[in-house]
Amino acid sequence: MANQKRAFKPGGWSSTLLTGAAAGAMFYPEATPLGPVIAASGWVAGLALDYLQYLAGAPQLAQELRNVRAITRKLQIDFRDSILHDRHEVERARRILLSRLILAGMTSNRDQRFAFHAEMHELWQHLALSACWQGRPLRSSVDTLHSFGPFTVSNVTIHAGLEAALQIMTDGFGVPLERAERASNGVDQVLGFNARADCDVAFLSDVNLLAAGERGAALRFRHYLPVFWQRQFIVEHADLGGYEPRRLWFAEMSAAEEQLRLELPENNAFDVNARFGLAMASVPHKVAHLERGEAIIAWEPITFVSAATDSGLRAREVENYRLSTSIYFGDRIVNNTPPEVRFALLDCLIAAWNAARLDPLRSMVRLADQQDFRRTFRGATNAS
Repeated sequence: MANQKRAFKPGGWSSTLLTGAAAGAMFYPEATPLGPVIAASGWVAGLALDYLQYLAGAPQLAQELRNVRAITRKLQIDFRDSILHDRHEVERARRILLSRLILAGMTSNRDQRFAFHAEMHELWQHLALSACWQGRPLRSSVDTLHSFGPFTVSNVTIHAGLEAALQIMTDGFGVPLERAERASNGVDQVLGFNARADCDVAFLSDVNLLAAGERGAALRFRHYLPVFWQRQFIVEHADLGGYEPRRLWFAEMSAAEEQLRLELPENNAFDVNARFGLAMASVPHKVAHLERGEAIIAWEPITFVSAATDSGLRAREVENYRLSTSIYFGDRIVNNTPPEVRFALLDCLIAAWNAARLDPLRSMVRLADQQDFRRTFRGATNAS
């Protein structure tokens, strides 16, 4: 309401492009030698915007500022938990990922959806000539992709780091890409592949693909490289007055199911008969409307968006568990193009990821300038 009394909270939610960039500079000082100066200037500007917002009572502005701040934080988290910045880290992550998926009964050593050892060995030989880990692909890789493109790419809205990388691939490297419609979450993304034509490149949660990819194009994707880890949380009310939550909600066909299969210690607080599934798309709403005695398994950025709007929520990180998002290639790239195309795509994808990671200031500028991305991100995270 226009005349409703509202408390002034300095620094509470303000985040414009300037404050988002400042946060990036603060967390990644290698992006600019003036990082601390930019950060301080950004937060001063943010404080002024907070006060103007308080005076004007502009809820729509508040929503947009909160959304940009959520994008900024997700970008930082994606790059903080990066895998694709070092070959040895990639190889280690692949071993951990496959071992855990086998332990959870979701795949086997003979699963055709994972690239074979000989092909991976050839890939590493090809990338040894590239500076992709420093954000620069081979010129020959870009030329190859021009000869065989355009390539259709699928990504989930909340993967801010990948969105920034894809912008660099098209605008910076000149790789011909066509964007498939963004899904709001990984399960819906895979379910879409069950029913529609294949795409060339997809950034998929590994668990989502194995749990939800039952037919059609989803069965023809092949895993190549993990990109980043993602943390998983159990969200519950912090002010229960000693009453412990005993009803656990989880998204079906998601990494929450893998957590429950692995019998991690965090699961022991909830009886097997008190675990209830719901659709992945319903998680943001359920997090925001948890009742007394309820908890839910969720992820960033949903957790910090909801916790910021409801101080009664507490998010506990699940220890010794990370879900991963990886690069997958579709049927055309795997079976109907020469290996050089796969190597060129991976060279440019790795280079674009690291170019965005090493310059988060510019990455945030690119994302904040996309009105469509801001809108879909807000819808996927309930950041309103």
